[in-house]
Amino acid sequence: MDLVIGFSAVLFAVLRVSVSEQIDVSKLPETYVAAVYEHALISPRDAETTPTRKDALDLMYRNLKIYQKQTQIAAEKNVQIILFPEYGITGFDQTRDSMVPYLEEVPDPKEIDWTPCVEPERFANTEVQTALSCMARKNSIHLVANMGSVVWCSNETDATCPIDGRYQHNTNVVFDHNGRLIVRYRKYNLADESPLMDPSPEAEFAFFDTPFGRFGTVICADLLFKQPTIELIEKHGIKNILLPSAWFNNPPFILAIQMYEGFAKSLNVNLLAANCRHREYKMAGSGIFTGQTIANYTGADFDDETGTLMMATVKSQPKQIRQPRMSRPFMGRHHTNFAKYSPTSNETSRYEYLYGITFTYTFLPETKHKAEIELCHSKVCCFLEYSFKNKSKEEFFALGVASGAVKDTVAAYLDICILRKCNGSDPDSCNAVGVESAETTFEHLTLRGNFSSNYSFPLVTTTPVNGGFDLAETEYNFSRHGSTIHSRGFTHPVLTVAILGRNYEKDPETAFIPSISRTAFSVVSGSDKACTTMWICTLSLVTLLI
Repeated sequence: MDLVIGFSAVLFAVLRVSVSEQIDVSKLPETYVAAVYEHALISPRDAETTPTRKDALDLMYRNLKIYQKQTQIAAEKNVQIILFPEYGITGFDQTRDSMVPYLEEVPDPKEIDWTPCVEPERFANTEVQTALSCMARKNSIHLVANMGSVVWCSNETDATCPIDGRYQHNTNVVFDHNGRLIVRYRKYNLADESPLMDPSPEAEFAFFDTPFGRFGTVICADLLFKQPTIELIEKHGIKNILLPSAWFNNPPFILAIQMYEGFAKSLNVNLLAANCRHREYKMAGSGIFTGQTIANYTGADFDDETGTLMMATVKSQPKQIRQPRMSRPFMGRHHTNFAKYSPTSNETSRYEYLYGITFTYTFLPETKHKAEIELCHSKVCCFLEYSFKNKSKEEFFALGVASGAVKDTVAAYLDICILRKCNGSDPDSCNAVGVESAETTFEHLTLRGNFSSNYSFPLVTTTPVNGGFDLAETEYNFSRHGSTIHSRGFTHPVLTVAILGRNYEKDPETAFIPSISRTAFSVVSGSDKACTTMWICTLSLVTLLI
């Protein structure tokens, strides 16, 4: 592969950085038109068998043909930028070895000026990039897609090179309206993707400028971390985030659309999120989340195995808001003014529930139409003040609190306050997933957490009578600095009202370790299928899942 950097390429890279840093938002148009496609992806039937490159391309072309049609439809509606989901081209379930024919070398656009549609033969085995480039170029549209990339290495020159001689990366590529490759981003925070994929050796801050605004891109579980996502927003001023995703749904907590909406609302950014649609893995839920509102989104109907194209006109800069400074009424059990009903020890239960984090739950008192409850675990306390509008006698709700480091999937420290519908009167039922309907409505509700970090996100889900999920984004206010949700009433019955706090400083320390190191290779290449089969990025509720 010819990756020689000439003077013109170096000059091009320097100019791009210069322009990027000097963008004047006052000269941008007020709005742009965006599209997100939730793709019912096609995966290989025998994913663990290594195919030929031709067979791998045949499979990927089936997905790309759908991309091409959706891009054309979007372009006819004057869409300026379109986003596709994580693993949408390659499909799921490959092993590390069987994934190789699906991978391509993706040059760094900071060093190489390349339009694959114009120069398809410049680099070998880049058919996927060429197809995406031509989609963008022929439809005059910015296009963001996710694919697999490979970097070949040698143990002789690279001490961290995997023993199989290659790094495999979960990669976003961005093409401008002329089909030029302008961004390559490799996922930094993997979620149960090892050893299929290797993390980027360092956090990459991938952003780019367009005639209609500046955009940054990350992938799925990156959304939970300071690097690169929060720093993209706070250090680089990014207000438009593009998120390809493959996100599980296990109602009622941390649905894909819950997290997307909560992230956009808390940080007041535009989040364009494209999820896969997959019945077996319960994947669904995508949308265009615009600061405090939602322009367009799908629910979590993963049983519908047809794709959905969402389009919306989006403000380039979300409307500035003044975060309400809702005072924290307590800092633990020392403040009892707001603890008119404090559960006793025999009214609470502790469970391993989410990623091995211990939750403490207490039922809302059945004899009270309204109450104020305080519940603590470790140094984190949650305060709930509520009144029912219509309480179903058959339903039970609990207040829960948790604080701790995730033991599986991702290295994240979470503080959580949650009001949720349980599956019955047994405390164990508060661990249940698959709770998808409710009848109880609230006329007033305030939930607060005394989290040690200002990074917190609201996760709210109600359920209409005709089924499905509603995010009720206009029916509550959220203060990130006070970690407070306040509602004067929800129209539909409530499934979950929660606050997810992220204390990035307490995250378990991790270092760059390739998925297959020389010491680990003998383990992951053995007969244990679970060690070699791909597990998708997810944020659901089953302890050993995602």
